[in-house]
Amino acid sequence: MHGIEFRDVAVRYGSNTVLHGLSLAIAPSEFLALLGPSGCGKTTMLRVLAGFVPYAGSVLLDGRPIDAVPTHRRGIGIVFQDYALFPHRTVAENIAFGLRMRGGAAAAIGRRVEEMLELLRLGGLGARYPGQLSGGQQQRVALARAIAIDPPVLLLDEPLSSLDKKLREEMQIELRQLQKRVGITTVFVTHDQEEALAMADRIAVMNGGRIQQIGTPREIYARPANRFVADFIGRSSLHPVRVAGDADGTWRCTREDGTALRAVGPASASPGAAFFLSVRPESIALAAPDHVDPALNVLDAVVEDVVFQGGVSHVRVRAAGGALFACEERGPGAGRGPGERVRIAWTPEDGILVPE
Repeated sequence: MHGIEFRDVAVRYGSNTVLHGLSLAIAPSEFLALLGPSGCGKTTMLRVLAGFVPYAGSVLLDGRPIDAVPTHRRGIGIVFQDYALFPHRTVAENIAFGLRMRGGAAAAIGRRVEEMLELLRLGGLGARYPGQLSGGQQQRVALARAIAIDPPVLLLDEPLSSLDKKLREEMQIELRQLQKRVGITTVFVTHDQEEALAMADRIAVMNGGRIQQIGTPREIYARPANRFVADFIGRSSLHPVRVAGDADGTWRCTREDGTALRAVGPASASPGAAFFLSVRPESIALAAPDHVDPALNVLDAVVEDVVFQGGVSHVRVRAAGGALFACEERGPGAGRGPGERVRIAWTPEDGILVPE
């Protein structure tokens, strides 16, 4: 399998810097997601690896620089957002295209096409044209064409974005299973955080042409490196606080209105330092106003609104001092009414201090 390394890679268009000297190592067989909002530079990173754009710095494949290697000689498999299938060619001809361009023997190409049809569950569809296929089938054809040439790396540029929600979720599982079976090093670009969390071995969260944090999905979600990551990944209540001191392995901190809370944070924190307190909705318990547990962070609050979504209700409450918190309640009977007085509580370990 093949590893990838970006070394101080920068991309500039005139006075506009799109990538700010990024360095990143991707392990062989790893499934890495580049995640971020539109314009953050994630697709540009993919295009750098493919050789589509000029850049400063260096890109290495298996420890060897490929900066001087033209796009068509890098041999990298790519699946685009719109799949880019040839509408006038059959499924089998689309899959065989890259093999024919490399001058393969007809018999060998035929065998490889059959392998891909079987691997991607496209048996019996080889004679059809793309316009006769469903969205999920077209996506599998694009994947089959990309991996038929046995590329060292597979690049996926938001290949699921055009599918409806149910099919997209099904294809997430299929794509992940396929990548594990084939063992190909994969770089996946998406702006969909749930997609990245569900599919990737690691996630590189990007914003403004810089990598904000790299880690496993659990690390990124549970321990965001800064305010942007905490806000972009999942839902989170974020409130400015100042550190007052340490207590039993946690930090004592105060909100702007003087409310005292406890949270976990970096060892480098010190009294007076400014942070944002991040608390995930699923970590906040809603209880009757008379419920008090001194081991928890506890605040009186009033329900502002409730959004019912089947098995879960998203409840937004306003605490004393005006702070808004996003909470969740699960179960068919869950959910409260606007104006209801409640008490919210969470453990100090579920509150994370993150820098700006």
